Parts: sequence; structure tokens; C-alpha cells
Amino acid sequence: MNIHINIKSQAGMSIIELLIAMTLSVILMTGVIQIFVSTKQSYTTTDNISRAQESGRFAIDVLSRYARIGGYWDYDTSLLDDTPNAFATRCAAVADLPCTQDGIGNNNSDRLAVQFASSDNLNIDCNGNTPTANRVFLNVFWVQEDDFEVSSLYCQGFDSSTGNWLGDAQPYISGIDSLQILYGIQDENGSVTHYVNATRMNNDVDDDGDGNIADPNEFDWFDVRAVKITVLAQSGMDVDANYDDRTYVLLDSEPLLFTDGQARYIFSTTLFLSNTEA
Repeated sequence: MNIHINIKSQAGMSIIELLIAMTLSVILMTGVIQIFVSTKQSYTTTDNISRAQESGRFAIDVLSRYARIGGYWDYDTSLLDDTPNAFATRCAAVADLPCTQDGIGNNNSDRLAVQFASSDNLNIDCNGNTPTANRVFLNVFWVQEDDFEVSSLYCQGFDSSTGNWLGDAQPYISGIDSLQILYGIQDENGSVTHYVNATRMNNDVDDDGDGNIADPNEFDWFDVRAVKITVLAQSGMDVDANYDDRTYVLLDSEPLLFTDGQARYIFSTTLFLSNTEA
């Protein structure tokens, strides 16, 4: 019995067919990889934007909340001689004092020292520490890099009755590149006529040597009726981004150029201060 085997029916793929199949597979995989990379970039970009916006809004909310209680005074308390200013006196030179200062922090950031009288209902600083009761204490805000080299908003309380800081300085909000503040000066009718930075405010120093600490061109802190607060926020994440280099201008600060590709947004608000003398 003769058995005939059809060699053609048992033949595999030809080299040409194999090359065509490999080419189609490479094209398909390239498309899948491109879709994956594009999706990852879109997610990273969206996440950076969301984090930057969240950080900026949170920073404005925190600073606004504490600025509004500046100058608070419980008139049922007789332990204080005078109503405290809403903001602590401008620093003369040293940057780590519990005082207000212009352009000394990271990226020319300002330093804000909000002061008020503690009471039974208002006796915890920004980091949860408890100061001495019925005394003036301060919450001091500034911008510096944290331990991960991310620019952040810091806060620390100060007890003026003991002259001591309350606990350690803590990074309050990550991703804040700059903080700028202008103070609204009221006229004799209580209306805000113009805004100035902290260098125009009284620093309790006789700068011109005339024997009077109320120097010309300086304004008294009791004349502050409003405050403008502006922050520049980014995601605070150590990841690559693809945004173009950009320059930002916040209030009276010098322009800030960033080349790290991170998404940044400016957030600003203007507050009316209730605890001041009109």
C-alpha cells in the first residue's frame, strides 16, 4: 500500500508571511505604548494641576482665616492694657523674629505675623499648641523649602507673654512658592485709600534720628484696614512636567522665572479687617 504525503499541506509560514506578521505586531505594540504614555502624561498633568489648585486655595483659606482674627481682643478680659495691632511690628533686620517683614523668604516671599489676644474660645495656635491664657500671641507665616526641598508655607506660634516660640516650625502647606502681602491704609473716614508693603509700615525704630519712631512715609499699624494676600502655588511633587518656562509677577514683588516645567497658579484675595480702629 502506497502512502502519498502532500508536502505543501504541511508547510509552515513563509519568511515573507512571518515578516509581515512581525511588522503588524510591532505597529500594534507601538500604538499601545503610545496610548499608555499619552494616558500617563495626561494623568500626571491633571494631577499636577489639581494639586497646585488645591494647595493654592488651601493656603488662601488658611491665611485669610488667621488674618481676619488679627487684632482680636476680648473686652471682658482686663489683663491687657491695649488692643493689639492686627499684625506684629515690622522686623528691623533679623528674619527669625516673631514679626512682619517684606521680601525675606523663599522667592522674595513676605513674612506675616498675625497677633491677637488669646481667650477661652481662641487659645490654640496654627500648629495646635496652647499659649498662655489672656495674653497676646502670634501666628507667624513664611515660605521656605522643606526637608524634601519643596517650597512650602510654614507656620509657628509665639507666646508674647513668655517670649517663647510654641513648638517647632512646621511645613503647613506644601507647594507654595511665594507669599506676597500688601496692607490697605485707611483715611480719617475709615476708607482704604491705598496699599503699601511692610517696608512702609512703622518698625518702632527712629530711622531718621529725630527722636520720634513715627518716621515720615511710615504708617501706623492701627491704620491698616484691609490686606491683600497673594500666593503662587505648584503641585509640590518631585515629578517631571512639560510646561513651558514662565515668569510670574505677584503684587509688588520682582518677577519670578521658573524653568522646572511645573504647573503654577496665582491665588489672591483682599480682606477687610474688623478688629481695627476706624
